[in-house]
Amino acid sequence: QLVAALDANGINKAIGGEVFCPELASLPDDVTPDLITVAYGTNDWNRFCRLPEDAATFYRTLRATYPNTPIVALAPVWRADWQDHPDHTDFRLVAEGISKIAEEVENVHFIDCFGFIPEDTSLFSDLYLHPNDEGFRHYANGLIDALSDFI
Repeated sequence: QLVAALDANGINKAIGGEVFCPELASLPDDVTPDLITVAYGTNDWNRFCRLPEDAATFYRTLRATYPNTPIVALAPVWRADWQDHPDHTDFRLVAEGISKIAEEVENVHFIDCFGFIPEDTSLFSDLYLHPNDEGFRHYANGLIDALSDFI
């Protein structure tokens, strides 16, 4: 949806279950992108303890690989159980951590996506975590609006 709205070509390099692997950020593509977005998925919340070190290294490595390409760091969207895991880091601290990292790396912009999908479980295929088509439509619209500051 984002690629269509931007009338752009897109390459999705996401790897399910991966969390800020700096080695992956060092692998360039055959093309130089005009924009790179990196989304922190809410599945990764239980791995937040690794976030500061691994994410900072990931973004610095990505910056070195694509020195002139704007990078947008996306914090996770709302999830129905965001307040239900006392054994995890506070969910909203994930966005704060990503924001701080973005401030430290040149030409990395931060977008907090928490409010992009309304707090309505019917917008999630599993009723709490994974957006359905309608949920992703909200996410895309929020992201398109927020990206207008960078593109």
